[in-house]
Amino acid sequence: MPAPKGLPVQSLRIKRNVLRKILVDAVVEKGVEIVWEKKVVGVEKSEDGRLKVVFAGGEEEECDFLVAADGSKSKVRGALRPEDELQFRGTLGIMGESRFADEPPAPANRDWGLMLSGTGTGLFVGPVDERSVVWSVTWLASEPAVLSKQPIGEHEARELLKGVLERGKTFPEPFRTYVEATDMETLMLRNFSDKTPFEHFTGSLKETNVVFLGDANHAVTPFAGAGACLALSDGWDLAEQLVKHVKFEDALKAYDELSIPRAKNVLRMSHFTIKFGHGKGR
Repeated sequence: MPAPKGLPVQSLRIKRNVLRKILVDAVVEKGVEIVWEKKVVGVEKSEDGRLKVVFAGGEEEECDFLVAADGSKSKVRGALRPEDELQFRGTLGIMGESRFADEPPAPANRDWGLMLSGTGTGLFVGPVDERSVVWSVTWLASEPAVLSKQPIGEHEARELLKGVLERGKTFPEPFRTYVEATDMETLMLRNFSDKTPFEHFTGSLKETNVVFLGDANHAVTPFAGAGACLALSDGWDLAEQLVKHVKFEDALKAYDELSIPRAKNVLRMSHFTIKFGHGKGR
């Protein structure tokens, strides 16, 4: 596959904290105000067709057009499409971030990826920044687990780490080193879920000036390896279609024609990755 126009290679990797800083700095440089620490708790339709966004503490803001990019557990989606819920994908995992005084041991100091055990247990490791590594140990399950509120207690954290080392005992070093360096406040048990994308301006969203980007529309599990890329692509495509079309509805239809097939393809590949990533060798 040839490299995209203007790029020297087919794909590029960038750490999320670096990308986030680039994007925030660019927005601020353009004079756009970013309001931090405001939690959306709901959205209501006004009689005049506008949308009222409700924040924690009771503050409200009205808008003509709302872009919802509030993640897989989107409060906006919950208010406007309550029937559209996440679907458990038969996978549980324990994950955390490891902190090191210096550069983490290879390979997660630079590389990321999924390691197979042949026992039904999967291991993912990858760099966060120059001194941190994220890891997750995963396995298949028929039912989702009951999750504790974060941050979990010390006893539960110790039990989770004990379970991680037992499930991952076939993995060589530096697996144990990563686990033993875990910041306990980041440790969690997780149900892996996703959801299929939906069209805008149909069903419960008919004549509603809202558009959902990234996980708020088509949540994916980490096995997709493309959640952030999908969100960035959505944002780019939405901006292009808003410029090209006079009517908002036409812009959203054109956006859906680009976004939905892309998300469906990533979802399909992630389900395949879940299957082979937890295979049992003979």
